Amino acid sequence: MVVLLAAGCSKREERAPKPVEPVSARDAAEAPVDDIAALRATMEEREAADDDVAAAAAGDKLVAQLRERKLTGEPSFASTLEAYALVLRASGRWADAEPVLREALELPQGKTDAVLRSSLLFQLGAVYMEQRRNEDAIPLLLESLELSEKEHGADSIAAMNTIESLASVYDYVDRYPEAEVLFRRALKLAEVHHGAGSEQVGRVLTNLALNLSFQKRFDQALAMYKRAIPLLAASKGYERSSLAEAHSGIGGVHHERKKLALAEASYVRARAVREEALGLEHPLIAMDDHNLAVVLADQNKLGAALEACIRSESLRAKTLAADHPHRLETEELCTRIGAAVNRPLKRRK
Repeated sequence: MVVLLAAGCSKREERAPKPVEPVSARDAAEAPVDDIAALRATMEEREAADDDVAAAAAGDKLVAQLRERKLTGEPSFASTLEAYALVLRASGRWADAEPVLREALELPQGKTDAVLRSSLLFQLGAVYMEQRRNEDAIPLLLESLELSEKEHGADSIAAMNTIESLASVYDYVDRYPEAEVLFRRALKLAEVHHGAGSEQVGRVLTNLALNLSFQKRFDQALAMYKRAIPLLAASKGYERSSLAEAHSGIGGVHHERKKLALAEASYVRARAVREEALGLEHPLIAMDDHNLAVVLADQNKLGAALEACIRSESLRAKTLAADHPHRLETEELCTRIGAAVNRPLKRRK
């Protein structure tokens, strides 16, 4: 089976921004808080510029300084951890984001501020979703949705994003009809909030198309993907990964239909878009290389297939647990292709 990943929702659960509380006067007198303010500004600026790796690096220093100066008791620390986890997740550092989010959820503000808690749960659910820890993600996203609907309304943007993430998780536990209902609800909300020609609508269309592919409704899926691509064409940074997903999804449909040359072309396009947006070391690149390895092997292009598979295996070894099914799947694929490459050719008599 070709591994495909849902495009996912936007990086942050959209909500009205909360003002960051300033460091107290006592702390300002005891420590040079200019460094902290500068690091926070750099993290936010780099995120806004879609340079998530640099944003995460600034976040590393920011949180380290807050810990060193014992400023973790400030009410704003939970919000800082939320912003830090966001850039960790976007840069592909899923394992690093998880403990940060769990720490924030255990802080007083993370427990009592319903808006912040909803966002933290949303992000942690997304971290689990990226790693296919679906059963861990579902209760977090359900609680996040309940809080979002209570605080913002059932038809809010925050609810829309969580509905979309929950639908993606349902896809990966084979609850396809339930997921489709949620995706269609998210699509209507995206059209209301952002407009029918928006990038957000393109993202939801891509996820809905994947759901239809899982249900073997390939004609409908292909139409959705083709509708999504022009809407996603101008996207940037992490959000541009949705465009890669649309091309990858088209490749998946062609692959299912044994149109291997077309599938290869779509997978190559998907990888190129993702590399441009996220860089060579982002873990989502591993999915594109895995897909490409499969379709190349199916065409007996074994040398190129092995190269793509080894790239995928190397990336997944850095970001996934040793027993993660995607990592094991890629390792098995590489072993199989490697054996085929080294197998003596049978010559015709």
